[in-house]
Amino acid sequence: MTLDPNDDQWYIDSGATTHLTADAGKLSTPCVSSIKSVFVDNGNQVPVLGSGHAILPHPSKPLHLKDVLHTPNVVKNLVSVRKFCRDNSVSVEFDPSGFFVKELKTGKHLTRHDSSGDLYPFTGHPTAPALSFSVSSSLPVWHFRLGHYVMDFLSFNKHIFCNKIDESFFCQSCQIAKHKRLPFKDSTSTTLRPFDLVHTDLWTSPIPSNTGFKYYLIIIDDFTHFTWFFPLKFKSETFDKIKNFHKFIQTQFTTTLKTFQCDKGGEFDNHQFHSFASTTGLHIRFSCLHTSQQNGTAERMIRRLNELMLSLLTHASLPPSFWVDALHTATYLHNILPTKLLHNRTPTSALYLKHPTYDHLRIFGCACYPNLNATKPHKFAPRSTACVFLGYPPQYRGYRCLDLSTGKILLSRYVTFDDSTFPFANLNHKPTTHPFHDSDPNPLLFHPTPPPLHTPPTTPASATTAAASPPTSATTAAAPLPSTTSPQSPPAGPNTGPIS
Repeated sequence: MTLDPNDDQWYIDSGATTHLTADAGKLSTPCVSSIKSVFVDNGNQVPVLGSGHAILPHPSKPLHLKDVLHTPNVVKNLVSVRKFCRDNSVSVEFDPSGFFVKELKTGKHLTRHDSSGDLYPFTGHPTAPALSFSVSSSLPVWHFRLGHYVMDFLSFNKHIFCNKIDESFFCQSCQIAKHKRLPFKDSTSTTLRPFDLVHTDLWTSPIPSNTGFKYYLIIIDDFTHFTWFFPLKFKSETFDKIKNFHKFIQTQFTTTLKTFQCDKGGEFDNHQFHSFASTTGLHIRFSCLHTSQQNGTAERMIRRLNELMLSLLTHASLPPSFWVDALHTATYLHNILPTKLLHNRTPTSALYLKHPTYDHLRIFGCACYPNLNATKPHKFAPRSTACVFLGYPPQYRGYRCLDLSTGKILLSRYVTFDDSTFPFANLNHKPTTHPFHDSDPNPLLFHPTPPPLHTPPTTPASATTAAASPPTSATTAAAPLPSTTSPQSPPAGPNTGPIS
């Protein structure tokens, strides 16, 4: 194979140990070479007929090729990178579109050779660097020239060239003017026992409840995800709730709280709370200001409970002023429902090591009829009254029933339910906006009396009117009920404050 007579270009080759050419006419001052043969890439040995010098033209300085071997059997004129750089005190920088030749000491760009094929030829008309490139410009200089622009695209596509790369370059102006929040990594922390870590947060309702509550505090055990709910009338009640909860854990579980995770709100970050933590050995972990992600467990639990609460209120057509009753029920249901975070176990079973039962559950906000025999003023008085079911009282094995005629709460174990009727659905006055939208100026804060309900059914044929079994106790068990045959759920722990 011989050299293509139409191809007189030189090709730079990082694998060549010396310069080679098949055209003796490219050599100046030819002479006899002491090297008689060389090995080529296919392993064959080819003869060397002579040697000489060559020059690559350049507008500012000639680039010399010294000791070029003349061998007719090579198919390309090859330039050894190592010899070329050593003889001319330059460096060669390759990229997918071609290569640069730079001064070794200053990094100044001498020439640019673009190519689209598989090889890197010294093109006859090299791309001349821009005038600005002739000035030694480091990375900071270009960064400042371009208005603190991130130069990745321009630099990669060779629109600009930095003579020196300063890896330690740090722009204080960019930090001050463009600083962004750093990303969060997924948490990998785990707890080994209940109450090693609890998460807490305080939520403010845009609508006061019908019993005067404006806030609620939640506490979540990190290990079991069991959740406690405490409605508050004032933020100042937060510390007392936490102190009482700390004592409750000591009494009921013969252990203590280890770590308390909360935000930087004033209800937590105060002298009283810090003094209590110091006395009891409680470790407090605060989230940074405006960094709710660090208290994400509590934030997500508030969102979950609020969604459950809104679903319960909407389905029952109850006004939003009943949000405390709905949140009591939402927290109770969360604690007895399976969760993927516990591999489909329930928080109740994780904390109390006993799976809850569900046969006592009824539909929130439905019509119900509690037994009034014990409070009848005379023998001809009604034995029941139309009520609305408002959930499960934490201190009783019974149900909370709102008397529609008096607005009072009745607690009873003997309750008949009509799951298909929702008394508040018959009311004509309904909110026109989202019940918890901050812009709602007139929240519903009343106990309206709906039209009379049909009389309670007397036959037990329908499952929706059967007498209910007692619900799970939310705290320590109350006194034994008269009936010993009703199924009972395991205790579920205190998930509310006082009954409203």
